[in-house]
Amino acid sequence: MLIVLNCLISFPSDWSCIAALCIMAFGTNRGKSKTQMCWMIFYTALYAAVYFFALDKTYGLFQMAVVLSVPVIGMYNGERGRNTRINRYIKWFFYIYYPLHLVIIGWLQAVR
Repeated sequence: MLIVLNCLISFPSDWSCIAALCIMAFGTNRGKSKTQMCWMIFYTALYAAVYFFALDKTYGLFQMAVVLSVPVIGMYNGERGRNTRINRYIKWFFYIYYPLHLVIIGWLQAVR
């Protein structure tokens, strides 16, 4: 029931409910990187197929490029970098940057 609720809540967002399902697949398969990547590829292919056949063929094909991230994600060893000072800086940079850039994009869209 919670999965269905999560999908309904995230449906109007970017990547619809597929992003939420990918995150849940990553969390429920923690430590099993091969299983995580299989789920990611499956959900990406599902999203791309729906887009390809129902909305826009070009965009659907471009979405399959997400699969190119699988080898990069597979290289992650689960550890943070060696320099704790840089780790702390990067952490706070993204905590601030991510919501701030969304606010700026929203503001630009409203002003336009």
